[in-house]
Amino acid sequence: MLGLFISILDMCYKKDFEICLKKISKKISTSRSEDKLSIFNGALSKALYLSSLSRLYPEDKEKNNLIINDYVTEAFEYIENNNIPLNNLFGLVNFGYGISSLSQSEVLAVNLQETFNGLDQHIFKLNINYLDNNNYDFFYGALGCANYFLNRAQSTNEVDDKLNTIGLKLIEVSKKNESFYRWKKKTSNENEIDLSISHGLSSILMFISRLIELNISPDYFKPIAKNICSQILYYENNNRIPDSISKSETNFSPLRWCHGELGIVSALAYSSKVLNDKEINMRAFSIATKISKFKLIDNHDINSAIICHGTLGIAHVFNKWFNCYWKSNEIKDAVHYWYNESNKILNSKIQFKNCVTKNKYEEEIGILTGVEGIGLALISAINYEISDWEKSILLY
Repeated sequence: MLGLFISILDMCYKKDFEICLKKISKKISTSRSEDKLSIFNGALSKALYLSSLSRLYPEDKEKNNLIINDYVTEAFEYIENNNIPLNNLFGLVNFGYGISSLSQSEVLAVNLQETFNGLDQHIFKLNINYLDNNNYDFFYGALGCANYFLNRAQSTNEVDDKLNTIGLKLIEVSKKNESFYRWKKKTSNENEIDLSISHGLSSILMFISRLIELNISPDYFKPIAKNICSQILYYENNNRIPDSISKSETNFSPLRWCHGELGIVSALAYSSKVLNDKEINMRAFSIATKISKFKLIDNHDINSAIICHGTLGIAHVFNKWFNCYWKSNEIKDAVHYWYNESNKILNSKIQFKNCVTKNKYEEEIGILTGVEGIGLALISAINYEISDWEKSILLY
């Protein structure tokens, strides 16, 4: 069934998507990223895109590898000559993630073991410092650092002890009441709970579940993962889950990767798979089925094709659910609907641009809001097996 679905998708959109990939490749091979170096907003996003493109079109691998190594050299030179931020949005942590991913793809011409030794030590200290200061954010705090080590763990077991320590520390700094573990952010109200994958509880669930899958203290972390799933599902109402909850209001989000049910259900689905918990899986599926019926008219502020809060981000998450979790007609229909809406945008005047303010569109760089993210999503639409990049945004 999976192979049949992919072939149907190819027939519907492959020609248009391949034309878009050619345009994106031309842009990427001739542009530079100036002072931006991460995969979320800079040079390494271009390198990651070309690495994935080489898997789709192996005949271009040699040419792409030359460009990839130029971008990596450019990023290293910038780091050597400038002070850079540390965070996972556009700083050192995200640079480390990108270099680790490219190294695993065997596209780099240099051995970076010494570089990784230094990055591992520095990012680990940063991770612990974030946890000590109650900063759990994926973009700006501990979960971004933790995801760097999850990526490193795909190629070495030398970081397993660090991952275990991070997991134990994450539980240590939580505030457990009679029912649930709670992580209070310094910037939030005492009673506010953020469930999102970009800033909240779903990112923690993804991390803990990944530790279990990596066989890192699974007996310790399994009941914690189940507890977090129960907490998230506690707030389910009529097959909807809010993005955040405070004493005064409950906030639901439109469809988007960064906020709302797409990220939350992705975390529940992955955790249910790791825990082999059918009840969590079915409850997540019920929510997924409901939001699969949402259309563009229900999400009036979605007006570009980008990953973070655009149509291709939505399409990719539904595509992941179909390929990895639920072979349902409802999910399948949602995949087709959102790829079709993406195709309309890509063939309009908006094309690869992001809506930065009302009625103002600009072409940006990076996985989240840029051309490279659009390209990576199109590659995965043509062949979902080429979706390693999605782990950079906590889709496991």
